[in-house]
Amino acid sequence: MKHALRGSGSAFVCFLVLLFVSASVAFGLADRRFDVATIVNSADGADPHFTSNNLAHLNFTTTNGHILCMSTDANRATLNAAGNFLAVYYNDFQGMYQTYTATQAADAIQNYCVTNDSSTGGVPQWLNINEISASAWPNDPNYRAFVIAVCNRLKNTYNHAIIFWSPFKNPTGNDADWTSLSNYAHIAIEGYLGGEAVNGSGNSVSWCQSQYQSYVDSYHARGVPYDMIYLGEHYGNTVYGTGYGRSGASYAGWDNAIKTRCTAIHNIFTAGHIGGYISYGWGANGMGVSEADQCHFEDTYASKTLP
Repeated sequence: MKHALRGSGSAFVCFLVLLFVSASVAFGLADRRFDVATIVNSADGADPHFTSNNLAHLNFTTTNGHILCMSTDANRATLNAAGNFLAVYYNDFQGMYQTYTATQAADAIQNYCVTNDSSTGGVPQWLNINEISASAWPNDPNYRAFVIAVCNRLKNTYNHAIIFWSPFKNPTGNDADWTSLSNYAHIAIEGYLGGEAVNGSGNSVSWCQSQYQSYVDSYHARGVPYDMIYLGEHYGNTVYGTGYGRSGASYAGWDNAIKTRCTAIHNIFTAGHIGGYISYGWGANGMGVSEADQCHFEDTYASKTLP
């Protein structure tokens, strides 16, 4: 009986290992298309205008699956059922410098991942962190060392694949630090082109592509490999003059801007100049549009080919 039980246990362990390997392989082959999708208004920066219905439209099915960045794992099963995957979205990095050591900051982020994203499965490997400080990074070498050390620990101690948001479109200087950071994290450029600006270009793919390419080339000139550069775009229904997201564009204009931006980004990816893409701001709704309109624009986005 003991031998029989031992054999059954071994078979069960083998089954679990195969299941884990299969899941890992599937996850490894997922499209590098990430969408930040935070549902509940809370301290982690989630947006109250992004509902479960919005999530259903963003959780569209693709051949390889894509990855949604969320503040908890409550919807992991829903994502997996559509062939998609969960990543962690961490929005509280800005207050960590000079409050924590780099080791403490990395451990606190990992603790957040365990607390919020492990109740329905293992801690996701992909970790999306918002954001590099626009004021501290250019001027404070200790801050740059702090960011690099945090990412080093998160990658090499906790096995995370990291996407770190950067607010700079065309960074200059600090080449060694950008290069060092890219050893541990993908860098997501906040390369936001507002809807009114895209419409003003005549919805020109080449205009959008030239803007994005200049951002990408700036990072590459700092020593960041193309495959470690991600482009990020904003999809909030923002008001005129905002400069990012819809920025007051008409219904048809916003549809056209989304399609134009996505085509430009796909072209840059096809050329091998970025490693992936990430969308942001789906719940932002300064224009107060209906949920049906929000979902329509998500469907427009879902229809476009991206990394």
